[in-house]
Amino acid sequence: MGGRLHQMHPEAFLHKVSGLEPTATECRSFVKPLIGKEVKSERKLAVIFVCVKSMQSVLDTAQSKTLRVVDTASHKAADGYNKPADTLNDVGFYLHTPISRAATDLIPEQGKRSKIPQSERQARNLECQSWHWLAIPVELRWENTVRAPSADVGSNGASGEAAVLHLSASTPADPTEGEQFIRDTAQGAIALGQFAEYQHNVFTHQHRCFLYAIYVRKRGARMIYSDRTGTRMSEEFDWTDDNSFLHRFVWKLAHMSLEQLGYDPTAELATDSQCRPLEDAKGDNTLPPHVVKAVDNAFDGQYPIYKLRITVSEPFPDEAFPAKDPVILPPSMSEPLSPTTPLEQQAKEQNFLVARPHFHTDALVGRCTKCYIAYDIAGRRFCFLKDYWRPLVVNRSRPEHLVYNRLHSVGTPCIPTLVCGGDVDGPRKQVTQVQDYLPSKGRPVPLVHYRIAIAEIARPLHTFSDFTELAFVFAQVIGAHDHAVKYAGILHRDISVGNIMIGSGSRGLLIDWDLSRLVSELGTGPMKPERGGTWPFQSALSQRWPRKPYCVSDDIESFIHAFRYMVLKYHVVNIPDLHEFVVGYFESFATVRVVFDGQVWMVKRGGHSKWAGFQAPRSVFSVKQNPRLQELLDDIAYGCYESYAAIGAVQMDEVYGL
Repeated sequence: MGGRLHQMHPEAFLHKVSGLEPTATECRSFVKPLIGKEVKSERKLAVIFVCVKSMQSVLDTAQSKTLRVVDTASHKAADGYNKPADTLNDVGFYLHTPISRAATDLIPEQGKRSKIPQSERQARNLECQSWHWLAIPVELRWENTVRAPSADVGSNGASGEAAVLHLSASTPADPTEGEQFIRDTAQGAIALGQFAEYQHNVFTHQHRCFLYAIYVRKRGARMIYSDRTGTRMSEEFDWTDDNSFLHRFVWKLAHMSLEQLGYDPTAELATDSQCRPLEDAKGDNTLPPHVVKAVDNAFDGQYPIYKLRITVSEPFPDEAFPAKDPVILPPSMSEPLSPTTPLEQQAKEQNFLVARPHFHTDALVGRCTKCYIAYDIAGRRFCFLKDYWRPLVVNRSRPEHLVYNRLHSVGTPCIPTLVCGGDVDGPRKQVTQVQDYLPSKGRPVPLVHYRIAIAEIARPLHTFSDFTELAFVFAQVIGAHDHAVKYAGILHRDISVGNIMIGSGSRGLLIDWDLSRLVSELGTGPMKPERGGTWPFQSALSQRWPRKPYCVSDDIESFIHAFRYMVLKYHVVNIPDLHEFVVGYFESFATVRVVFDGQVWMVKRGGHSKWAGFQAPRSVFSVKQNPRLQELLDDIAYGCYESYAAIGAVQMDEVYGL
């Protein structure tokens, strides 16, 4: 996370926060917090932060109807995230709505069991913690054992156990071009990691474009803004001063709309009438068992149900497929197929009901994919919806639904059926901002919020019935991949066990084409190292020589590694230390420093075990009591052996060496 952090002066930070400053008269109503010697813990600090003595006075003066500040460090709401080991933050600003209050108010049983006297519970605004309704997380720290990053007070960077900041000048108009200001230490990593987990929990449980947060350590505080490219935070300041930056910050937050607070305006809480068709559809006895199970898990009552909107629109010219690269029609076709639902026939907006994510990544920055079992309101059916942040690279990146339309136009088999897709709220409407404040060298590209819905709710690959079915599924998706390359000119570039699914009738499905590229767009010489694909399944050549341009054979080899992975995981094999073998073959890597075009890149490099395995004409492992599967593995190994025999490591080093 350190490389995605930008520090700025508190005044510059506040300048970027929308809203008017409080007047002098209003400031006189703010209460200065008094932190005396008797305050020696986060609990005491929470009382001062929450009660009328400090932040509550700001909300009262602002007459906020949007936010309330509460202490939540002792109780958890019954919202599916209440196991003893689940994270619990100290204090937060929660939405001031009836449904939020109903979820977070202490129930009588909790009050009876609480060891905290009722008078103290009232003084602390004590309620239940819930990631669903937390608008602005607050972390309070008192002890020095784990500290927030603190200012670099000496030229040698010595500041005890804290992570050290390199301060760099910043004005409201000028993003800092200085070096990364977080220097890693063990305690600083703990502080950053825990607070990052709080933010990740909010992003995962809610539909957010960005997030404000607050970090307090004794008398020091920081204001924070995070989106999917990184975090802006203020320098540490004294929040016990009269009308401190924190008071002014909370004043602005108290006057914000939900959209200004970072909530996605295309996600609305579903009404009872909107949910009735969903409840009826759950009773459909023709649904496959795996769909019934997925639907029941998604809509189990512990997650609020939202109506998500997908906006359908024409792509920008720089994102459309170039006219100079038309599709090639298969011999059986006389003209391209039209899209599953032509754009002119699609509604400009399509709505879906979602609740618990079916899958979500653990990343705080990047694509941050969240997948849902969704109910298509117009189509009156369950479908699969994917929500993520796609990279915006002019003349290079393109929305995933355009890829599906191109594949469908040439009849590519074994791919999902597109329902609709588009940038959230319109073309490039929701775009990240933090990247503009990060140093230009190695700066991440902007990310655009995107959604796509597909008709199939397929089974994951690990649910295969036997190895005959597994081989059959792989054969189908390899055929689909070949068809896509030959006729649509598209290379998938992220073959993995997670992107191969099993549809009805044991039909293989090759999904997640968001990293795909036209074959004609791939380079031919030494390239800037890229972070594409799923590492365990990348080809030996791509891992050993990261500057090698990606090509069709790399995707084909990824199918081989994915198939081997499934065999190793689900069949008895003759490897004594299977865990060590799997880690060495699929996961091992070293991080190396690479200079390319005057820029320094930290690049993963590996693939040595895969390379060594391809030097033998037979499989590097054997399965027990399955001669047909062993024959298939040996045939695959021999084909790889023949292909790699023509590749010289010395020549590859000369051309693509780091």
